[in-house]
Amino acid sequence: MIDYTGATRLFDDWDRPPGEPPETPGGPRESMLRAIVVDEEDGAPIADAKVTLLVGANEQIQRRTDADGKLVIAELPEGSVTVIVNAEGYKRRQITLPTSTDPDAWAAIELRQTEEQRKAKIIVRGLAVHIADETYVELEATGERLTTKQYIERSRGELLRAAPHKNELVRAWVDRQRREELLKKLEERGIHPEVLASLLNREDADLLDLLSSIAYGTAVRSRDERVDAVLNRDAAFLSRFGDETRPVMEALLEHYRQAGLADLERGEVFRLPPFDQMGGAVGVAKRFGGVDKLREAVAELIAHLYSREAA
Repeated sequence: MIDYTGATRLFDDWDRPPGEPPETPGGPRESMLRAIVVDEEDGAPIADAKVTLLVGANEQIQRRTDADGKLVIAELPEGSVTVIVNAEGYKRRQITLPTSTDPDAWAAIELRQTEEQRKAKIIVRGLAVHIADETYVELEATGERLTTKQYIERSRGELLRAAPHKNELVRAWVDRQRREELLKKLEERGIHPEVLASLLNREDADLLDLLSSIAYGTAVRSRDERVDAVLNRDAAFLSRFGDETRPVMEALLEHYRQAGLADLERGEVFRLPPFDQMGGAVGVAKRFGGVDKLREAVAELIAHLYSREAA
């Protein structure tokens, strides 16, 4: 068995007996989000777009738009939610939208086709990324404007200051608490891995591989490659799970393939398909014989995703 320091901290925000509801944002849940996802160029609705709502630090909701590009999500807290939209043939978009009790309040989310190179602006926690004939990054807090090359070089410098050697970055990354501290430190200095992934057109990459490539010049591997390694090289690991539990592990791998590591570390993932069809967190935990055994299985799965770094 592969183990890493800090693996037992997985599901800290979900560490409670099965059946107890996960922690949710305070206040009444009487608001809704009504949105329509459309093509920026001609206003045509985009069907089957994947929409992810980040309601709070520990709550994620996923839906897909209908044939008219619409979706309605109820029982949301008053205020605003972060919305991430992905659709085939379009650039990923992240936006903050207000929730409302008004049944006529609809928000239009415009997506830009991937082949377009016209000016765009994406706001990511105080960072503006403009994509034009010459891409540049603008740090809104200071007004500083950097070319893509300058921003990547700055990111490299900050990464090397935080982790002078690759093994230090790996040790921090596989420990959830240390990884969160590292990402917070980088964010305070204007370095956002998701922006780097967008600028380098590598949204498919594992963020550890992406940061390692920038800091130390290593090859960038996709999440697909890491998943395939577990499915093939570590087939014996998955074969230990039975008919009830192996589908859970395989579904978790698919969630990592689509959304990255953080999705595996949130108990909220068990509200999403296909886990909702398994009875949610309660039903999934029962398959493993309890919350503790489920947590251990997820921690071991993450360890296998990074087993090459253990060598």
